Amino acid sequence: MTGVVDAGLGQRLLDGPLRATPDSLPPESLSTESIPTGERRVGFSPSGALMTYFHGTSGQFSGSLFDSIGGGGDRLDIENQITREDVLALAAVNAPVPAAIASLMLAQPASGRLATWLRQLPTDIDLWDAEDHTLAIATEACDEIRTIHEAGTRSTADGGFAATKLLARKRPRLVPLYDEKVRGVVHLAEGASWWFSLRDAMRADGEDNEVRFRVCAAMREADVGYVSVLRGLDVILWSYATSATARRSRPTEGNGDVMVLGEMRRLHGRAGAHEAFQTGTGLAHRGLDPAIVSGLSALVEDGPDKVGDEIRGDPPLQLG
Repeated sequence: MTGVVDAGLGQRLLDGPLRATPDSLPPESLSTESIPTGERRVGFSPSGALMTYFHGTSGQFSGSLFDSIGGGGDRLDIENQITREDVLALAAVNAPVPAAIASLMLAQPASGRLATWLRQLPTDIDLWDAEDHTLAIATEACDEIRTIHEAGTRSTADGGFAATKLLARKRPRLVPLYDEKVRGVVHLAEGASWWFSLRDAMRADGEDNEVRFRVCAAMREADVGYVSVLRGLDVILWSYATSATARRSRPTEGNGDVMVLGEMRRLHGRAGAHEAFQTGTGLAHRGLDPAIVSGLSALVEDGPDKVGDEIRGDPPLQLG
């Protein structure tokens, strides 16, 4: 199986979110008079977005923990199974798993089917080096997760995004995150595959690939080499999309080359940069199992946030 490729994706990334100049900002302008005294104004910068996301001083973005909770989803001893930590990690990227879905994923027969798919997906292959058959298997695995999600909710809403995020947690070098924020930035051609299109965009020109070069350069400058290149790109895309939202939320006149980092930190509601984790008490009363919540203190230094606002409706899943 070969997905339809949007051949223009790479250039759009270079001309937009990966262009480290004020011109990389969306075209809307922001009035300097509307910026509170002392608030920082800068042109969009990929490395600056990564610094804010992973090292921001106003509170840690919950999504910055997505790759590291429980030692990572691709840790050698659990790389082929869905764990409680994987379930928790999805809440960090605004995809909280309802109890009914989590109980299906963590138990037989669904857990066995997912393990079978994961065993066929390498942990040491980058997206740009992946062959068509590897991405075809990843697609089948994602469909399996989506099917479980729909079985647990009797709804197709958000199942595809949640499945992609879970698979990205298990194979961070191979599977890029995708959701409404990313979709709104990359503007894929109708019918085009995100995975196949991004693979080709990051494969062109081999070792001289400009998309990979710019992402890696931003990651080095921001000192975030401990996450995958795909994750670095995801955060840049989310930050770019969020900067556009921040700009549209304010009066639009005057200097078009500025953005407000404080506004970016306050926005949430997707897969990537989110807000600081809530305190344990706040998460517990919104449906996270106490056994999970009790382990958060070692992971979270700052709070509060609004991740818990998205965790609702189902009773807490007893995982302990």
